[in-house]
Amino acid sequence: MRYKIFTLFAALTLSAGALFANGTYVDGIYYDFDDAKLTATVTYRGSYYDEYTDEYTGKVVIPATVTCGDNTYSVTSIGKEAFGDCSGLTSITIPNSVTSIGDYAFAYCSGLNAIAIPNSVTSIGTEAFAYCSGLTSVTIGNSVTSIGKSAFEGCSGEHRSLGVRRYRMACESVGWRYLYQPIALYLQRRYAGEHVH
Repeated sequence: MRYKIFTLFAALTLSAGALFANGTYVDGIYYDFDDAKLTATVTYRGSYYDEYTDEYTGKVVIPATVTCGDNTYSVTSIGKEAFGDCSGLTSITIPNSVTSIGDYAFAYCSGLNAIAIPNSVTSIGTEAFAYCSGLTSVTIGNSVTSIGKSAFEGCSGEHRSLGVRRYRMACESVGWRYLYQPIALYLQRRYAGEHVH
């Protein structure tokens, strides 16, 4: 009887850990895996995003696929708050397998100075890059159709390298004022027929 109770307790403890712990660490990056779809979401370490500070520093390269155990997963998203508050992050490479960047994914990454969002990405979440005070270059791929509120709020640099298509709908849906001002002006001029150099 004691053995059965101990086994049940151990199973419950492990289940609770799986519910509250976040991320499996593989080659320097934390992931949440979907075994049914064989997809992976980049996430943070711990039970909540700022439990650990700067788990990501320097240059981070997200792979298109990641192997864990016997499975190979396609990395399809950067989850909510995945890199939030990682001020030591200076560079991020996002693969063409990623289709979404979650809310607050890179918020307050003050060391990040450039971001290239690949053509595979269709949505950028609320405050995804908010308060990235060192950000001086943003390249946005041509498949983005949704930009969350305040996606680039509080970014101080000039963003000139914008490969943009189908943005009128996306920007009008969230309101021009929620985008970082040079991006908003660029998009307004582009769709008004003006050329920006």
